[in-house]
Amino acid sequence: MTRRAAAGHAYVRVGPIGPGSQTLVAGWSGLRHEGHGRCGEHNAVTGTLIAAGNGAPVPILETADIIMADGTDRSGPGRWLRQYPGCGIAVSRTGPGIYSAAARDGVPCPVTVSGPDSAGPLACAAFAYGWLAAGWPLDRLRPALLRVGPVSAGRPEPGERLFFRFAYCDASGPETPESGATPSTDSAVRTCSASGAPSAS
Repeated sequence: MTRRAAAGHAYVRVGPIGPGSQTLVAGWSGLRHEGHGRCGEHNAVTGTLIAAGNGAPVPILETADIIMADGTDRSGPGRWLRQYPGCGIAVSRTGPGIYSAAARDGVPCPVTVSGPDSAGPLACAAFAYGWLAAGWPLDRLRPALLRVGPVSAGRPEPGERLFFRFAYCDASGPETPESGATPSTDSAVRTCSASGAPSAS
């Protein structure tokens, strides 16, 4: 089995479920700020997720797909992954506009976010969640620079169910042996469960 190294362009749109909701848009290597990106609509992972700050009540943290630690937390994202096994991505702030994102299968990845600082944790966490759901490990996110568009939502309410759409274009270049999911230019839109596992739709 072969697959390309990573996405050439990718973006994530996240917002509360319901009409008239604000939407956060973050992209890598080619975001168009109107939110349509450069990616074909047929290469995407969609679904819902629950995001929580580390100060949320324990029952919400236990069901959260992504956990965002505030700037006062110096323990790193690994703590939240260990404490809450249902969490797929944990993010902590390490400096102005700089975050550390961690998943269960690798070391934390530093991510720089340009755009509204208040949207940084959610943008970083949701993008990393979509990236993993599309089949790539975080260490393929290079350079790890996200650009957040002007239409953005701040931190979600604790336990709020969010809709997300992660769209991508495969990178051109040499193919390398890999195991696991294989995003491709003719892949169908996939839905993502709360646990982050993609399934065909």
